[in-house]
Amino acid sequence: MVQRLFVIILLVLICFHTAMAQPVVIHAKLDNINNNQPVFIYRLFGPESLKVDSTIAIDGLFSFQYPDSLPRGFYKIGVDENKSVTLILGRESFNMEGDLSQPLSIQYKNSAENKLFKEFAAFNRHMQMTNQKIIQKAQIISISGEKDKESNHFQNQIDSLKREQAIFYQKLSEENPGLLISKIVRTFILRTDLSKETFFSAEELSDIEFTRGDMLLGKINQYYQRYVPRNIEGWLAAADQLVAKTKAGSAHREVIYLSLISLFMKGAPDNLWDVADKYGNDFPQSKHYLDLVSTLPPPAPRVGEQAPDIILPDQHGVIQKLSALRGSYVLVDFWASWCGPCRRENPNVVRAYLKFKKYGFKVLGVSLDHNKEKWLAAIEKDQLMWGHISDLKGWKSEGAAKYQVRSIPASFLVDPQGKIIAKNLRGPVLDSTLEKLLINASKN
Repeated sequence: MVQRLFVIILLVLICFHTAMAQPVVIHAKLDNINNNQPVFIYRLFGPESLKVDSTIAIDGLFSFQYPDSLPRGFYKIGVDENKSVTLILGRESFNMEGDLSQPLSIQYKNSAENKLFKEFAAFNRHMQMTNQKIIQKAQIISISGEKDKESNHFQNQIDSLKREQAIFYQKLSEENPGLLISKIVRTFILRTDLSKETFFSAEELSDIEFTRGDMLLGKINQYYQRYVPRNIEGWLAAADQLVAKTKAGSAHREVIYLSLISLFMKGAPDNLWDVADKYGNDFPQSKHYLDLVSTLPPPAPRVGEQAPDIILPDQHGVIQKLSALRGSYVLVDFWASWCGPCRRENPNVVRAYLKFKKYGFKVLGVSLDHNKEKWLAAIEKDQLMWGHISDLKGWKSEGAAKYQVRSIPASFLVDPQGKIIAKNLRGPVLDSTLEKLLINASKN
């Protein structure tokens, strides 16, 4: 009898839950959509997106319906990823109406989330435009020679904007508890008490909703600007530290990888694959990984791989080959006379060459110059007393293409067997590496 009563209660609860569960319905009327044109929903995952549903628009009218709540987060609705509107989906059924080509014109009915998100986006756009006007005025004053007189005035204006932004964010967050936009806004409230260790909150690195949009990408950009040294060693170390803050195999870890790749594509393209390879090791079957790597530029030759041969003319027009230097440790140094960082690094390479050439160390300079006279003048001025080659094609250099060089200086250390054993060694790091390879090895 007790067992039968329990079954009845359970059935009643199931029926009650079914009756209470309301489908999510989105009705839309959007201009600038062709008749009978497909309309898609894309789910955001960090900076990436994935198509999850589609329908057909009839005279700009269409709708989507789901049997239960969508995973709450940021999505795009549109005819493609570029011609679309970003919005919040998940717990609300609502109507939307406006012009797809002007996302800020779209009005939402019965959606507190999207009304606030639109307000948030409009506010940020206003702040950005105002800030840009202040910067432009400051630049004009600087050119006119009155910089010192007006600099405090402009800085006060920028500080005032930051305070206005903080007040707006705080108010929006406190007055709308429980909404996704409230949670997201909290992460962008400017705080001066944060350190490198506390910059990311436990919520940001554990709450699944923070993976459903590019919020972590924004935080990572801020983190790199505020705390990470502007050198590749610092960038790579920070990337490893951020990944380590997340649980292995988690959505957060994958979003961190995707965000770092987006950052490295702009700021450190030559080291993009240092991150992408680790991403692939952690998530080899991920659709996001497989889709992304198919769009990335081919990787530069990796450490442990055979160095591609370079066959180009030297400054006298004589064809030279990298492979002819087999049997020695060779630094393949990509540079150009017009490259300031290259010229500043040249004295370090000269010192290393003079110190280690008696142990068989060689350098092969591969120039990305166009102008032969300037190339030769830089060799003489910087006293670069090693072999030099160039096809004088600049960034279209065949040598640069083989090594996927997209920024300079760039260098590859090749061992006597022709294998790459290190990349982009500069300053004291080049010196200490050669010390271990050549002097210490000769003592053993």
